Amino acid sequence: MKLLTLFTLIITATSSFADVAEKKADPAKIKAIQKIYEATNAAITAMEKSADTAKASDITVDIYKKNALNRSWEAVGKYNITYKSYYKHNPVNAQDSVLKLTRTVESTGKNHEEFYFNEKKQLVFYYQKSDTPDLEIERRFYFDGDKAIRIIVPNETRDEYTDGDKEIAANIIFRSKVLRQKFDLDYQEP
Repeated sequence: MKLLTLFTLIITATSSFADVAEKKADPAKIKAIQKIYEATNAAITAMEKSADTAKASDITVDIYKKNALNRSWEAVGKYNITYKSYYKHNPVNAQDSVLKLTRTVESTGKNHEEFYFNEKKQLVFYYQKSDTPDLEIERRFYFDGDKAIRIIVPNETRDEYTDGDKEIAANIIFRSKVLRQKFDLDYQEP
């Protein structure tokens, strides 16, 4: 009986390990997302070097700034929100292809977020760094469709959700769609 119980435990542990291994993110997908992130940032950096390179670039940037005059807000003090949209415009079909959206909130600290998209306009990568008193965090989410496939927080990389990850991932996806609408990047000609 003890041998049967031991055998059952070994089989259970092995199958549990296999389940975990199957949930690992596909390294090819992660690498493809990293290439999108790196190529997008390289193109934006090159575009932002000077006015001449910006004019020659096929990337367009739109900026929306809340409280652009830096006025002090009651009970808050300094408070600014800056949104940036980086995209390519295709003159053949008059469609915009979103590359990257950023949202930066500056108050008692700074909360910076970046949303990266593939050629199908799908969110593929999210980055956040915050040093505000209520949220000090740095995190990265890799997406495949509407599912986070890898989450990186300080000292931890995981390919499975924790209790709060699913809600955070859904919120990131929702906010990326709201930001795209803010810049009319989903507008389709009738």
